[in-house]
Amino acid sequence: KPILLLEGIKSHGRTGNNIIEFLHAIQEARDMDIQLGIMYRSWAMKLLLTMWMAIDSDDWQTQFERTFCVKIFNREKELEGWDVVHQDTKELFYYRSELPLQEYVASQEQSLRTLFRHYNTGEGHDFNMEPVQDMCSGINAIFGKDERSSAMYS
Repeated sequence: KPILLLEGIKSHGRTGNNIIEFLHAIQEARDMDIQLGIMYRSWAMKLLLTMWMAIDSDDWQTQFERTFCVKIFNREKELEGWDVVHQDTKELFYYRSELPLQEYVASQEQSLRTLFRHYNTGEGHDFNMEPVQDMCSGINAIFGKDERSSAMYS
């Protein structure tokens, strides 16, 4: 079975580009009707755990896989039996879906909503066992904890 695998630690650009690369990977897997896989010690996992879906329970991996419709691989050996599609992050960054624009936007919106439904609140840790930060801490530092607009969180 084919799988588009996000792997390695090298990525194209900074955080903004990496988010685009992850969203494009989700889209490409949908467009090609193949599974999306993520190596646990990869740029994608580092990106995702920094801002979303911190490790906070024993069944975290199962929840993560179900939430994002991905398969997480902890070791290379687990890839046996899969037909792995390799792409570097630059290729993912420049991926262009052939979906009509309205469908593409709806698909990307669904992915973004899924991410932000699971933003880090300062609970849990990343794959290096480091505590995660509250994603809203920057907003709170600028505007004050009680001054933020509820519209930002809807």
